[in-house]
Amino acid sequence: MLYKLFSNEIQNIAKTYLEASVNTIQSSSTDKILFSKLFIIKKVESSFLLLEKSEQQIIRNEFFYGSYAQWWKESHTKDSFFLLKRKAMSRFLGNYWREQ
Repeated sequence: MLYKLFSNEIQNIAKTYLEASVNTIQSSSTDKILFSKLFIIKKVESSFLLLEKSEQQIIRNEFFYGSYAQWWKESHTKDSFFLLKRKAMSRFLGNYWREQ
């Protein structure tokens, strides 16, 4: 249950981040809206920096960049992947919600 909640939360963060990234580049919005988008971008990027490289890869491939299905099979067993994914999701969300 917690796994699904974490997964949904990161999917929402990824969607918001990608929308903010695209909209900021094309932005002619007010300073307040632009600041909000930049704040989200900074939170996500700062959260990534606090992860180990393997955790960054999992979060990016699973939630942000939509790698091909089961991209992880070459380097992980199913059990080890899901343990690493759970840890990566937990650390990413912890970093994200602590980031100011």
